[in-house]
Amino acid sequence: MQEMKTPVSPAVKIKTIMKPLMLLFLLCGLTSMRSNRKRCVVFSAAFPATCLSVLVLRTYCVSIGFSVLKLFSLAEKFFSLLTWWCVRQKIESMTNLVEQLEAFKEYIGFMKSQKLLKITRSVASGVIFAMFFMPTVRAFHYLMSPSDLQFCLLWWIPGNRYISIITYFLYEVSNTFVSTAPLYAVCVFYSMYCCIFASCLPDEESLTRPIKQKSIEVLKKLEATFSFIIFIVFAFFLFTFFKKILLFAYMLKNSATTITYTYMMDFVLNTVLVVAVVLSADNVQQKINHPYCKFSNNSDLDTALNQHDVNVCENHNSSTLTGWRMFAVRKPLLLSLSAWLFTYAVIIIQFFYSPQN
Repeated sequence: MQEMKTPVSPAVKIKTIMKPLMLLFLLCGLTSMRSNRKRCVVFSAAFPATCLSVLVLRTYCVSIGFSVLKLFSLAEKFFSLLTWWCVRQKIESMTNLVEQLEAFKEYIGFMKSQKLLKITRSVASGVIFAMFFMPTVRAFHYLMSPSDLQFCLLWWIPGNRYISIITYFLYEVSNTFVSTAPLYAVCVFYSMYCCIFASCLPDEESLTRPIKQKSIEVLKKLEATFSFIIFIVFAFFLFTFFKKILLFAYMLKNSATTITYTYMMDFVLNTVLVVAVVLSADNVQQKINHPYCKFSNNSDLDTALNQHDVNVCENHNSSTLTGWRMFAVRKPLLLSLSAWLFTYAVIIIQFFYSPQN
């Protein structure tokens, strides 16, 4: 008698796992040309229109009362718009990157793929929640303490308290969405893609030459697609960190700490995203590059002398994930960012608390 084989449930498609993260791009109006749905067209027109409206409003606020912080807030919108435009140019490549991982789907397994699907859904829901939570908290605070509300549009709004709060809430939602949605979408997609990519790779003993070569190719495509975008994202985060440090120092100097906790939440969220991007990228690079060189070095003498193997092992940095070739997205980057933040925090605090200032 032939033994009965237990059927194995097929793994969930990578496209299905990444679908919740692609929804974040859809909210920003960033969709593949293959999508012809009406809602895609609506979102594609809604985000630039919202961004333009917020830019006009921020420019007006700067013109009636100039301050460095207002100018920084205006610059944030340009960073976000630049990121949106860069992602729009690469959205087709991102879709192709997801399809490239289908070749590794068999190494995930059904249980792990279900777990990854739950994680992507939770992450996407958490990002959407964060974008609406902070504006809601600020609006609720000003509802309880109307005297703390300072908003340049209040000159145009009738003196009704609730109308002012509703208008401010709508502005905060639009402002937060425009400033953070494209950047959060990129960070979440990039970090989760690296995590899923690392999960797709088999154990070191099961790695074969075709799988290794294919994984190196996918990593190079990931670098080609995201290199400049990651540079823009990290430039934005450094800019926002600098702005937050300047804002905290100013608020502490003037004892204006009524709404500091919302800025702290934003600071923590940005920090978490940066750490997630760096650690996930470092993990997938370690899992791909190190075994490949080990395989090349442990091969037979005739194979080791083969020029192709030697070049792959010595030039494995060619498959390193970078930010526009200016920095490698590896763990030491976190140490460099921490040193930068600490240095400028000390300088700004000394500036604000010096007697002449």
